[in-house]
Amino acid sequence: MNGRRAGRLSLPALIFLMLAMVAPLLAATPIAGAAQSDGATPGALQVCATCEFTSIEAALAAAPEGATIEVLGGQHDGPILIESPVQLIGIDSPVIEGHHDGTVVRILSSDVTLQGFTIQNSGQNFDKEDSAVYIEGERVRILDNQLHNTLFGVNAALAHDLLIEGNTIVGMDVDMGIRGDGIKVWYSHRTQIIDNDIRQSRDLLVWYSDDVVIRGNTVYDGRYGFHFMNSNNGIAEQNRLFDNSVGIYLMYGKGFIIRDNLLQGSRGPSGQGIGLKEIDGVEMIGNIIYDNRVGVFIDNSPLSPVVTNDFRQNLFAYNDIGIGMLPSTRNNVFTENSFVDNQEQVTVLGGGNTGENQWSENGRGNFWSDYAGYDADGDGVGDVPFRSEHLSEQLMSSWPILRLFRFSVAEAAVDFGSRAVPMFRQNPVIVDEHPLVEQVIPANAAKPAHIPDRTSARLWSGGLLLLVITVIAWAWRGSRFSGAETRRDRSHAEQGAPGAPVATSGGRS
Repeated sequence: MNGRRAGRLSLPALIFLMLAMVAPLLAATPIAGAAQSDGATPGALQVCATCEFTSIEAALAAAPEGATIEVLGGQHDGPILIESPVQLIGIDSPVIEGHHDGTVVRILSSDVTLQGFTIQNSGQNFDKEDSAVYIEGERVRILDNQLHNTLFGVNAALAHDLLIEGNTIVGMDVDMGIRGDGIKVWYSHRTQIIDNDIRQSRDLLVWYSDDVVIRGNTVYDGRYGFHFMNSNNGIAEQNRLFDNSVGIYLMYGKGFIIRDNLLQGSRGPSGQGIGLKEIDGVEMIGNIIYDNRVGVFIDNSPLSPVVTNDFRQNLFAYNDIGIGMLPSTRNNVFTENSFVDNQEQVTVLGGGNTGENQWSENGRGNFWSDYAGYDADGDGVGDVPFRSEHLSEQLMSSWPILRLFRFSVAEAAVDFGSRAVPMFRQNPVIVDEHPLVEQVIPANAAKPAHIPDRTSARLWSGGLLLLVITVIAWAWRGSRFSGAETRRDRSHAEQGAPGAPVATSGGRS
């Protein structure tokens, strides 16, 4: 018994022995999180003034495929060329400076990530399309960058499965005609453009690229907010487009969903919230189209005779023209939309009525703020059709200068007269057989940034009308005064003529 006890280790000795065996392993294995105490990613190549690599070019030259390169602040000179699959990550907002010469970052490889940089001051050569970032490669990700004072922002060609997300893109402070595109995507299918802030650029341009998703972006002070051309099956949703010449323009393609967007203040040379030209199969749902020169412009869309375009649950408010369409437009279906205080709710540009388009479906039409009917049975649908036959609107369509009298007494008088006197009654531009009596307000689109004040328009038109009345009254009074003077002069002339008898109060002369 005593021998066996003597051969055993005491408990403290056993614990000490186990610790001695494990200690080398603990020393060799980094404690979780210890390697990232300085923010570094395990295995990442780092670039900084005191790092192994002091330039981005040196780190790119040494990096194996799939490597992560972290750039720790500082300013770095462009141009930067990426020709292998890497993740180039900026920490503490490093700057890549283009010095106003050429393209700043050029990506010529697939599977590249560029994230967290400020990229600025590209060249201004349109022939070479100088850009902040130029891409030729698949599955590239451009994330969370600040692109400033560059001709083109992100410029991609043959870049399928591209992701452009979370970037701020500010173009050059020059006239619109000599700006480049904030984002240009050419022949790059399945691109996603998400949550970017784009200002002071020309267009966001999608050419020959199918299945593109544009979601959650803000585009301000551009020519075309989004311009799809020769592309199919695109989606634009939950975007905010302010003060562009055109908000969204769809041209030559098919199969688009335009959903839950805010389009406001498109009042440039074209002045369209949304434009459609020879587009088939558009679903336009839940958009707020607000304070534009023309809310939606439709040119020969849909192009195919057996296809329809559907407009549902959109709000058209405070536009000069809610919907403007060319006479060739047909096969568009409008239902559950709200037309609120547009100067012209719907007009045919060039005259006539809206032809083969449908203004209600399954017993539900649209809300019209100037509908004067009633809903006796309380089912939410007016009991008499809405007929757009305002003489004032048709006169304004033919002579736009008459819009100065919009919301004035003169406009009301013209419309009252046209209704009261059958010979002035117009053929209706549209007839909605089942008008709604309550507005349908889109729930998921951003709300307008401001509400137009019609008071000034009313005061201006009222003042102009008062001026016209004053001029007419003055002219009429002047004509009466002139007539009276003429009669008085004639009377005096007759009395003073040679040989004329002169009457006296005292009898015969």
